[in-house]
Amino acid sequence: CIYWLDALDVDLSWLPRLVRKLSCVLDVIGDLSFDLVAANINSRVLIDYAFRLRKNLKQDGLLIASGILLSELKMVEKRFLSSGYTVEEVDSIGEWIGIVMRRGETK
Repeated sequence: CIYWLDALDVDLSWLPRLVRKLSCVLDVIGDLSFDLVAANINSRVLIDYAFRLRKNLKQDGLLIASGILLSELKMVEKRFLSSGYTVEEVDSIGEWIGIVMRRGETK
């Protein structure tokens, strides 16, 4: 699933109120935009939704993506870089990768 966070004033004690858990159907959010999106989904789905996720992420917003296999990392990075993101951090646990990306300027 994907979690959306509108983080105007992030205080972790308020996190449950700020997070909106969606039923993994991106179309239901329409034109809403968020400061932070966390997605733990299959790399193929992530790649397919790269541009759509960007559309719903505020300028300079962060995307935290996990569920990426090490063997798929370059493919994911290539797609997101070409969609206007910059890679901030990559971390791994065994063969599983988590990546933090920032939305760049609108092209």
